[in-house]
Amino acid sequence: MGPSYAAAVLVILLKIRCFTGEHLPALRQTHGGINCCGDLGCFDTDGAFEDILKRPINVLPSCETRLKLSLKTQDNVAKADILDPYNSASINASNFRADREGTKILIHGYLDTENVRWMSLMEPKLLLHGDFNVIRVDWSAGIEVNYFQAAANTRIVGAVVARLISTLHSKFGQDLSTVHIIGHSLGAHVAGYAGERMKIGRITGLDPAGLYFKDMPPSVRLDPSDADLVDTVVTDGRDLLQLGYGSMQPMGHYNFFPNGGQGQPGCGKSLWSSLMTLDISGTSSDALGCSHFRAPILYADTVANPTCTFTAVQCENYEAFRRGQCFSCDNDQCQVFGLDVDVPVSLANQQRSYYFVTGSSTPFCELLYRVTIRQAYKLQSTEKGIMKIQLHGKSKSSSWIEYGSGSSEIVPGSTSTYVVSVPQSFGPVEAVHLTWEYDYSLLHPFAWLSSHTLHLEPRLELTLLQHPPVAMTTDTTEIGEKMTAIFKLNR
Repeated sequence: MGPSYAAAVLVILLKIRCFTGEHLPALRQTHGGINCCGDLGCFDTDGAFEDILKRPINVLPSCETRLKLSLKTQDNVAKADILDPYNSASINASNFRADREGTKILIHGYLDTENVRWMSLMEPKLLLHGDFNVIRVDWSAGIEVNYFQAAANTRIVGAVVARLISTLHSKFGQDLSTVHIIGHSLGAHVAGYAGERMKIGRITGLDPAGLYFKDMPPSVRLDPSDADLVDTVVTDGRDLLQLGYGSMQPMGHYNFFPNGGQGQPGCGKSLWSSLMTLDISGTSSDALGCSHFRAPILYADTVANPTCTFTAVQCENYEAFRRGQCFSCDNDQCQVFGLDVDVPVSLANQQRSYYFVTGSSTPFCELLYRVTIRQAYKLQSTEKGIMKIQLHGKSKSSSWIEYGSGSSEIVPGSTSTYVVSVPQSFGPVEAVHLTWEYDYSLLHPFAWLSSHTLHLEPRLELTLLQHPPVAMTTDTTEIGEKMTAIFKLNR
């Protein structure tokens, strides 16, 4: 979505334009608070959709919600065909063919259009990747709605997308197992509503919207029952109070959490400063939702750079993953993130969470290394500070990487592990540099008067994911503050 949910709450009456089409059924509203939209059915806000805490402003979806369906294939790359699910002649006259490799349906989120960056990037790359029918769903223009109305209207958009899929299947022979909907933010829930009506092969939710959907019943949001395979990627799962767009709630069979699913690399600008300096309408959405938009950009990167592979590891949570507790691909513990996700039959009906680390710009893929450091057992007090390491290859060096999550106690005789990453183009690691800084505190003023030293075991262990560990050694086993120990490969 464009602005944050918190921004949406602050500007409840913020408006977007929505597409006006010609072939949807007209509205018929009853006194009971139900909107009935022709063959799309009737919609209310009772039952599963009623929650005073999670949906305090609960509105009916509007039957007047309009959308535009644009088809491109390898036979019409330059100009899209416009499809109408209520007019089979429009499909018959288009370049749609049911015997292509599959049909990909792209759906944008709040405040976006079919020309949003990720869709413009992904569409041509998909056509290069395979012989697909690629359909863009634009539900941006027409009636004016605020976020709450937009969230409600996802139900109508999902119903129309399902109507399209039904027409493609019943009248043109489309195999439902090869239909793949890729939706961002609110578009992920549109995909869920479509899949609820027409069970398809796959749905990919790109940072599914959290506000009005998190912790709601499965019938209200994207969930694993909506397709044979539902995979999600979460990049902005912070909660509403932290100005987050998405949700950390797993909503698919496979749920990917790059960089822990929050605060993506290169997205450090404060949303509040953006709100103070940018108009929240129009083209400012990228600046306001960097982490939120990273999900579709990462996914598009797997299509645009097929040699750039994101290997994700199943783990209980991100902290355990970074501590190296889940650093194995045995027993299907690893999964490749992106368009070509592998689906072992034994895992198809399970919910799993996967973690990986990315860079801050394309190509985003990184190599994962687990670094194991042992402190020597000395009769010394426990130090508290931050260790940093730097990886060195034949011709490249990484930046200094914080080893661990902030300041921590460094205990004599202890062993610590941490997962770090470097770009896939980095090459083999030949040396690791280690330094540290003591964490001085006003609560312990006498610490300033003492010297602080780490006593290291002379051996460090470096493990590249899916490879055996290698040993590195150093002659420097005692390092004071800001001094460096250099571990090198045993030749």
